[in-house]
Amino acid sequence: MNRTLRHTLVLVPAALLDTAFALDLAGRWLHLEGLWTAGARVAVVGIAAGLLLGLPAGVAGARAGGRRTGRYAALTLAGLALFALARWVRGDEAIPPEPVLVAAEGIAVVLALAGAWAGGFFDEWRAKGAAGSAPPSGA
Repeated sequence: MNRTLRHTLVLVPAALLDTAFALDLAGRWLHLEGLWTAGARVAVVGIAAGLLLGLPAGVAGARAGGRRTGRYAALTLAGLALFALARWVRGDEAIPPEPVLVAAEGIAVVLALAGAWAGGFFDEWRAKGAAGSAPPSGA
């Protein structure tokens, strides 16, 4: 799979989930129903996009990149699963998100972005000809 396409397929769901988290957080903090309702709707779109776009990209990356890339794909998918669980527990979009659910969404976003970033980092590192040696320290 084209590297640029794979990065796009991972980043679109991540951007949607970031937006949903920000809307839920702002709606909860400012007590604005319109924001948390929009956050719930964007979350559904982000989860669907993650399943439709990110899952195939993660599987293709794991097959092409081996064990390390598979771990980062699993990290990204764990974030997606946690976000989906928080959305499911919340229920109706008109209900304000509980603080624990907003915290779970925040953790899910960090997991998904960490996996996407690290996977992209190692893809770029490999593309520059560093195959066969250890990644740089701190990676």
